[in-house]
Amino acid sequence: MNCILGFLLPALTLGANGYSSLSQDQVDHIIAKSSKALGHAKPAAVRLTFHDCVGGCNGCLNVENPDNKGLEEVVARLEDVYQEHQFYDIISRADIWALMGIWSINESIAINNA
Repeated sequence: MNCILGFLLPALTLGANGYSSLSQDQVDHIIAKSSKALGHAKPAAVRLTFHDCVGGCNGCLNVENPDNKGLEEVVARLEDVYQEHQFYDIISRADIWALMGIWSINESIAINNA
């Protein structure tokens, strides 16, 4: 399997702070920074969340699988934010992908129900 961003260091797997809990302010900050990076790619963020969690949520995407076509850009955008803001100190890559998938669904519901 060719895994984009699958080079997880032990610190990222376990998390410097154990990833046991985040404050609402931390979650809001992660969403604020990551949502700007996503732009209009909410459907792709939902797909990324699903495809990452097939077989277990691990922050690793098989780019050779044709079902994952088109997700590389979303992964790259989120990775830029993840690294730039050092989110790896407080949240795993898999969790940020899941968080942004959930956020994308909630945002789409709010827009469509307005």
